[in-house]
Amino acid sequence: MTAPAHLSYIPYGWEATYATATTQLTNTFGLGVKLTNLNRKNNVEPLYSMGYRNAQSLPVKSFEGAFGVEMTLANPWFFRAVMGGVATAGTAPYVHTFAEADTIPSFTIVNNINSSTKSVAKLLGCKVANMTLSTSINETVKIKLDGMYANESHTSTTVSNVAETEDPMTFAHGTLELPNGTTLAQVEAAELTIANNPKMIWGLGSRVGQDCVVTTREYTSRINMAYQAFTNLHQLTYGQAASPADPDMDEQASMQLTFSNGLTGNDMRKTELTFTGVQIDEENLPQDPAEVIMEDVSVKMRSGAIIVSNGTTTAL
Repeated sequence: MTAPAHLSYIPYGWEATYATATTQLTNTFGLGVKLTNLNRKNNVEPLYSMGYRNAQSLPVKSFEGAFGVEMTLANPWFFRAVMGGVATAGTAPYVHTFAEADTIPSFTIVNNINSSTKSVAKLLGCKVANMTLSTSINETVKIKLDGMYANESHTSTTVSNVAETEDPMTFAHGTLELPNGTTLAQVEAAELTIANNPKMIWGLGSRVGQDCVVTTREYTSRINMAYQAFTNLHQLTYGQAASPADPDMDEQASMQLTFSNGLTGNDMRKTELTFTGVQIDEENLPQDPAEVIMEDVSVKMRSGAIIVSNGTTTAL
């Protein structure tokens, strides 16, 4: 039968060895999950010979797998795939710190298409290349993950779907501080991207990737808010000066984007994306007599961490 997408699902689990399938497929990405990209590339090279118009052979070269997942922010455990590590401390609520690491863990995604003819693809050696978090007025907090994987295996034996147990986050749960301690008012949209810039490593004797290493890490953000005063984002574009003439504009010390349900103890659900070394790269200030003046700025940051407070004792 033709398979509608409501028959498919994608639990995942952390790998102990790169591109070796894990049996602990107990994690879900969140709510409203969509597999927006599942691309397989064989890098076919047509070989032409003198005396022939048509290709004489079509050998396959390196295999490349790519995936894209979109969801609404609920549980935080996928942040480990973005930042690299997680450490838990405290009690009621428990504080999970997803800190920068020189490597990021790999994971297995299982794409179950649970139609009358079962199709189960295990995507092995998945690593997150980019995470984009975004929200705007009257929207939930959206997460987009793009990544690559090394290999895959196929079976007709399905695994169980994993239900989300956390509530979704929306724009109404959010606050943005720049610098920390200074809350920006009337922010209509915020977007944050973390790029890991991974590179797949191949070796002689196999067309599938043998390892995937991350290179430079990049933090960027975009903020859209109602223009209120020169001292908000406009002045920060110039650093501490009143004009762009200063060749050595000081960085802002910090920036923090927080989503919180406002509760305490084990009922608390709070995610803090905090950054240091912040510099506004570009500002756009269009002005239309029929519209409210809106500031749109792009921001670059040097370092960051994600701190989650909730009632879960151990990171999943």
